Amino acid sequence: MLVNKVRAVLFCVVPTAFKFTALRERPCGIDYFYLRIFLFYGFVEKVISVPKALTNLGTGNGMENRYAGVVESENTWKVEKNSEKKVKEVYVEVGQEVQVGTPLFSYDTEKFQSDLEQAQLDLERINNELSSMNTNINQLYKDKKQASKDQQASITLEIQEAELDLKKKEYEGKSKQAEIDKLNDNITNATVISEIAGVVKSINNDDSSAGAYSGDSSDNSFLTVLATGNFRVKGQINEQNMSDGSITEGSQVIVHSRVDENQTWTGTVTKIDRENAKTGNNNMYSSSGDGMTQSSSYPFYVQLAGTNGLMLGQHVYVEPDVGQQEVKTGIWLSDYFINDVD
Repeated sequence: MLVNKVRAVLFCVVPTAFKFTALRERPCGIDYFYLRIFLFYGFVEKVISVPKALTNLGTGNGMENRYAGVVESENTWKVEKNSEKKVKEVYVEVGQEVQVGTPLFSYDTEKFQSDLEQAQLDLERINNELSSMNTNINQLYKDKKQASKDQQASITLEIQEAELDLKKKEYEGKSKQAEIDKLNDNITNATVISEIAGVVKSINNDDSSAGAYSGDSSDNSFLTVLATGNFRVKGQINEQNMSDGSITEGSQVIVHSRVDENQTWTGTVTKIDRENAKTGNNNMYSSSGDGMTQSSSYPFYVQLAGTNGLMLGQHVYVEPDVGQQEVKTGIWLSDYFINDVD
């Protein structure tokens, strides 16, 4: 009801202001018509400030775009699961703090153990065959010495073939030994331990939800640990908002708490990841008739000047810093209120 009354007053005042300004000059390029509207808008803004506070719309003037973001660690360690292995047990949960050397999960070694036993039998058989082949070659050399010249040529050919077979068997033995070493390594290192101190961000298995802190379903790593320490903000910007240049690498931004509008942090956009776009529908109408258009969103990262009061996984708003937080004296007008007298 109060807002409707204000609108009624505005409709009465604006025509009067227009008639007045038509007879006035415009020194310094200031359009008095727009100036009067601007000054009156300040009164309206004060009148409706109470319902704005009640609806938690914040104190912004709506002139700068805000982008959703989430607080994450600057350092992330991702563990890829070996496709040839089966996870036997996971020792940690999402949100659990871990230290360097904390066991995270282990692989099932039963198959490795059986494969190792078979490989060791195969290597033993190869070594026996190598021994027999060496004995045969030595005997051929002895026979060659005692054979006639006509027989020596035939024995020489046998020796060459036997030595070639020996080399093939030796290669087979080396390959089998490498297989045994790998199996032993898989058994010895079946338990994966954390390489950093931090918090478990996600576990991609049937028993745990992935992406608890960031909601990023595109992460295909089996387990992710966020390092404790410095935080950064990961935001999303739509391609339709990138054209205005308000968010660019190196630009200054203000990070707002979603809970307390007066709690803010400042930072710098360090990267816009144009290689990992996410495509989805938006609500803009198109002439195609389906009422929807496709657009892409790109993640960007903010390095914070300070992190006091921030929590890992906290959701925030990010907006360009154009000096809106500076305390200024007098009346400050945006450039679109100024007319070029020339």
